[in-house]
Amino acid sequence: MILRPDIVDACEAVAAQIDDRFLLIGQRTDIHLHDYLEFEPGWADRLTGLARAEGELNSPIWIDWFAFRRNALFPIRDFVIGRPGYDHWLVARALEEGLAVVDATEAVLVIHQHHDYSSGGGRQAVWHGPEAQSNKDLIGGRRHMRIISNASHRLTPELRVERAKGTKYLAGKLHAQLGPFWEASMGPRHRLGLDADGLQRAVSKITR
Repeated sequence: MILRPDIVDACEAVAAQIDDRFLLIGQRTDIHLHDYLEFEPGWADRLTGLARAEGELNSPIWIDWFAFRRNALFPIRDFVIGRPGYDHWLVARALEEGLAVVDATEAVLVIHQHHDYSSGGGRQAVWHGPEAQSNKDLIGGRRHMRIISNASHRLTPELRVERAKGTKYLAGKLHAQLGPFWEASMGPRHRLGLDADGLQRAVSKITR
């Protein structure tokens, strides 16, 4: 993940408006970056231009960054970071604990480089290997998983914290309610191209 200076502004804005604990999250923008990134003067502006011109906002299902006050979270289980599920559990537990979960997608451009899974032993190992299974066991089922569009609040482009309302968040509620269906129908849906990620991505484009 490539973080730009705007994430600092977002963290400061949320911390100034929420006195209690919070979890700040947001969707990522995917790009193809073929050259090494040189952190020279103006790098953020150049990368921003590339992301806005060629990048694709990914769906609310993918959660790749978090921000919170130091020592302000709850005990975290022994998840393997970089394997599926721990991010969705973190959002669900934050909501259960009464934290304000703030979606900063409209206020922060976080950039993700396309990559393969060779560092993790291949896609099969990353998604279905022993470490992935360990995470799944620790989570305890989809009822303990939530996504970005389940956020309780949103951060506007003007850096105001507001209650999360609108089509995106209604879709998030529906996604949570249909958790057992997503799990039971995963095989047939994926063969038809009707995966939950694709449906959320469509909603994201409509409500961007």
